[in-house]
Order: sequence, then C-alpha cells, then structure tokens
Amino acid sequence: MINFKTAAPNIEYADLHIHTSASDGDFSPEQVIKLCADLEIKTISITDHDTVSGVMPAAKAGRKVGVSVVPGVELGTNADDLEIHILGYFIDIKSTALNHYLTEINEQRLRRTELIVESLARHGIEINLDKIIDKAGNGTIGRPHIAKAMVEAGVVQSYQAAFNNWIGDGAPACEKKSRQEPAELIEVIHQSGGAAVLAHPGNQWTGESIRQLKRLGLDGIEVVHPRHTKKMEAAYRKLAFECNLFITGGSDFHTLKRKVNPLGKYKIDVTSVKRLKKHCERRIDAKY
Repeated sequence: MINFKTAAPNIEYADLHIHTSASDGDFSPEQVIKLCADLEIKTISITDHDTVSGVMPAAKAGRKVGVSVVPGVELGTNADDLEIHILGYFIDIKSTALNHYLTEINEQRLRRTELIVESLARHGIEINLDKIIDKAGNGTIGRPHIAKAMVEAGVVQSYQAAFNNWIGDGAPACEKKSRQEPAELIEVIHQSGGAAVLAHPGNQWTGESIRQLKRLGLDGIEVVHPRHTKKMEAAYRKLAFECNLFITGGSDFHTLKRKVNPLGKYKIDVTSVKRLKKHCERRIDAKY
C-alpha cells in the first residue's frame, strides 16, 4: 500500500473507515484528527459503531488543521449466519429517523452488556457493570469495553483472550445481539440522506448475496480494507463495476496497537468520495 506521505503528489486520498472513543476506538475525535494531520491525510470519515457523537468534534478539529470529515456511521446486524456491517456516508447526523434508530440500538447494546455480565457471573467471573459503563463513557457500549474490564480485573491476560475464551461469538458467556433486517439499516441511512456501503465483506459474501443487498438499495462496497487480499480486492472491484456500486475503502482504524491496519494505509482516491457525495446530493434533490 502507498503511504500518504509518499503518494503521487497530484493525487489526494481518503481514509473512509475510522473509529474513535465515541465507540470502540482508543483515541478521541480530536486526537484522531491530530494523527491524520500529522500523516497529511486530508479527507476522512468518522464511522463509529451505532453513534454519530464523534462526528461534530472531529469536524470542528479538522477545520482548524485542514482535515475534511465526511459524516459517517457503522451499523451492524446478523442475517443467515452472516455478520453484516453497513457504513453510512454523508449522513445528516441530526436526522430524526437516524437518531431514533440509534437510541433504540444503544438501549439494546446496554441490555446485551448486562446479559453478558450476568453470564460471566454464572461462570464464576464477577465484573462490575458500572465500571464497564464508565469505561464506555458517552460512547456506544459493547464487548470491547467488557474485554478491557476483564483484563483490568485480572480474569484474563489479554483483550483477545477475553474474546477467544469468554465473550466472542460462540464463546461460553456470549449473548446474541439484537437482529435488524439489512433493509432496515440501508433504509435508515437513506432516510438520513446518506449512502449505504457494505463494510469489509471479506470472503464470507457471494456475488449473489451482494446483488441481493443491491436490490434492497445498497449503494457501494468497501473494497479496500485490511482484511482483503489483493485477490479479494480485485474481485470486489469487478463486482462493483458489474452491479453499478460505488467503491470505498479505509483502514478501519481503532488503535495504534494493531499493526495490521495503521491509519491511512488503506485508502481510496478522493475523486471516488466526490462521486459518492454527488450521488447523495442527487438523491436528496430527487425528493423535492
């Protein structure tokens, strides 16, 4: 991959998949902007899980240092044994439909956390729920916060061990997340004026499955991602062309501790971002 600082001088790039401490990232929105500015990344999207609370702080900080922030979000569900994540880009973060949806989802997230804590207790592992809530702060609560609390309590040696042995999918203390239909995720993004993009499909998606999401209104595919091999990337580019889907990409940045997805290494040409924005503007114009 091309580093931002060594990229061709006449080409601008964008990293459209970044998480902050508003969900499960290690850095505040303001800190993320500083990291991006230091790497000379000029266009990013804040795509926290089930929250848009990091968008405005990032945009405000970005304006001071020349980093443009695309308002985004990452929504998730399960269907037919597939974990589905849909990225929303150029959303109106004040959208009534979007915020109503996010309020409901975060209530479900808290309930799932409570159930996991209760399940851990049945296995003899006592974790203080209030400490997990404090750890999440104003962000979306989830299993990463439980894992960190388990490490701090000394019941596991590492964050990954918490997932592997206790709270990961299929592990003894895991509780299933609430399920929404993929069409609902796509629709709420469209209602907020945004574009719906399938996140990091990896090797679990068939062409027909993605075509089915296209029929539900999917706008694009995240082709560039740390989990994708060159072969996967080429296949998804081809499929996007065949299905008339937009191409996006990003680092899925959470922390500097993961060497596999350093901030800014995985990116797309900013021209693709402009095309996606124009698509959203045309959809909004068509309503009036």
